[in-house]
Amino acid sequence: MVRFSVLFAALATLASRVVVATPIAERQTGCTLTWNGSTITGYADGSEGVCRYTVRYGTANRWTDSVATTSLGTTNALPPSCPQISASAGNPLSAATQSEDCLYITLYVPADATATSHQPVLAWLHGGAYTFGSDSAAGFDGAGLAANGGIIVAAIQYRLGVLGNIPPTVAPSGTDPNFALRDVLLAINTLRARHNDFYGDNSLITLGGQDSGASIIRALWGVSGAVGKFSSMILQSDPLSYGFASTATTNSLATLLASQPALSGSTLTTFANWQALPVSTLIAAQNTLVNTASATIAGLPITGAIRPTWGGTTLPQDPTRLLISNPSSLAISPASVPLLITNTKNEAGSAIQYLWSTPITLNATRYSNVLGALLGSTRATTLLASGSPYALPTTDSTGDIMRQTLERTIADGAWRCPARTLANAYAAAGGTVYVGEWTKGVTYPTNAVGSGAYCTGGAVCHSDDIYPLFQSAPSPSGTTLLLEEEVSNVWTNFVNVLPVGSWSTFTGTTGVTGTNVHAIGNGTIGACPSSYWGSTVQWDWQIYTS
Repeated sequence: MVRFSVLFAALATLASRVVVATPIAERQTGCTLTWNGSTITGYADGSEGVCRYTVRYGTANRWTDSVATTSLGTTNALPPSCPQISASAGNPLSAATQSEDCLYITLYVPADATATSHQPVLAWLHGGAYTFGSDSAAGFDGAGLAANGGIIVAAIQYRLGVLGNIPPTVAPSGTDPNFALRDVLLAINTLRARHNDFYGDNSLITLGGQDSGASIIRALWGVSGAVGKFSSMILQSDPLSYGFASTATTNSLATLLASQPALSGSTLTTFANWQALPVSTLIAAQNTLVNTASATIAGLPITGAIRPTWGGTTLPQDPTRLLISNPSSLAISPASVPLLITNTKNEAGSAIQYLWSTPITLNATRYSNVLGALLGSTRATTLLASGSPYALPTTDSTGDIMRQTLERTIADGAWRCPARTLANAYAAAGGTVYVGEWTKGVTYPTNAVGSGAYCTGGAVCHSDDIYPLFQSAPSPSGTTLLLEEEVSNVWTNFVNVLPVGSWSTFTGTTGVTGTNVHAIGNGTIGACPSSYWGSTVQWDWQIYTS
């Protein structure tokens, strides 16, 4: 019998995987700038008029804090990715260079920028469930958005997986393991300090991200060192149902990591032993850990076992809960930083596509097992109860309606409905909030695999917002160009802290039904059942955060 807990862990991992970007048409055109006193030469996209530079912002020994560096590293190529799963496990990005020396910023600067132009900056954090991703991933070429929006795009890499979030129990930093968070802070501080070097405006730095990149931004709501460092925030496809890990949970993960088969036979009694391990051995142990930990450690979402940790100096409390219960205790005051939140129409389609495209019969028993694995038996029972808006269809001979219901249940519970709940709380705390739903998109490469038609048959799945955001679709149609124009106008205005066209600010009293949620690409906005999520069925952060 299929073990659905393992199946959906694998499906969620697949949905987060990334592929190497197709290189832009590069030619050296005399793109130069002076970075921290050194003249560096970049590359230009001849059609976009944008110069690309890649600079190292920090260095770090394994499981120690990153520190600023004046060593530039690679300035004429995309950076090596931070260590992640091997090619044999199905991650195409691993064909690119990987290195623990991966703390780079890739800058996309309009070629006509000058020392007096001071253009606004979008500092971007890639996603990948905290374990995948890179500035080299498909679609992340920022030249189109920089050119069309007249802004500077700064793509930030940060340490991933156990190397960025789960130090061993013998590590000196075990009580405050948020290396990835502190990497991002160092990168932001570097952008602020060096803004004149790349013609940026350090008073207009928007921090944006997708998936776990967006979750990192949400974590920064509770980090005192982030106060005053950016002017606005963009969260795309942040699985907002999930809070962050308690110190106890992270300690349990660290203990479980040491017991993984890949580490058997290794001497791990000292921190130096751990630092000397081959990185490939650590990543192999990590891969097993993320696929099995939720079965043994309470409070771990299947799709995000590794996350930032609250309870230490960097992140004292979970900011998701604070926003609801005590927003005045947040480090980032909602009234001071405007927020843009979006989700795609079919966020869970990337995972559901597997069930859509295989001969597995999705019957009531398997459906119940899936929900139980994802949400626990208590919440699954409530969702399946008669009269629930997510109850099973009474007639469904092919299982197709059941799959669609399952996709909507997961999308509502993890993305759409918590986004509106937290947007409402942010607005109630004095914040300016815009909420959008991508009703059109461009199919991301990992959503086009297999024979299934769910994500290629009209659904807008997780990551289908990447190409239109960055204006990087390989073969844009007329519809894509219109979508890119809409996105460019809205995002550019938001980065400039200007009104975002026809978008109205979000109000919680009407947001549940979809009113004041803007359709990105037109179409119908999905509703969230009133007084259901967060009360009848609780969010993960309500259950697993104290």
